Amino acid sequence: MPAKKIASPAKPATAPVKKVAARKTTATKAAATKPTAARNSPARATREEIAQAAYLNFCGRQAIGLPGDPHSDWIEAERRLSGD
Repeated sequence: MPAKKIASPAKPATAPVKKVAARKTTATKAAATKPTAARNSPARATREEIAQAAYLNFCGRQAIGLPGDPHSDWIEAERRLSGD
C-alpha cells in the first residue's frame, strides 16, 4: 500500500509589523531647558503652611509646658519651613 501524504495546515498571512520610535514629549523638553538654579532652589512656604506649622509649634510647646508666645511660634515655623 502506498504512503499517504498528509497536508500541512495553511499558515495565516500576517502583515509586517511596523516599529514606531518613541517620541519625546514637550514636557520633557521644557524641563530640560529650565535653568539649574531655578530647579534647585527651595519653594517658598505659603502663609497657610506657615500658620499650620506655627499652630503645631504652639500645641507642642503647650503640651510640654514651655513658655512662649505666638510670634516666636511663627518665627520658628518660618525657619523650619525655609530649611535653615
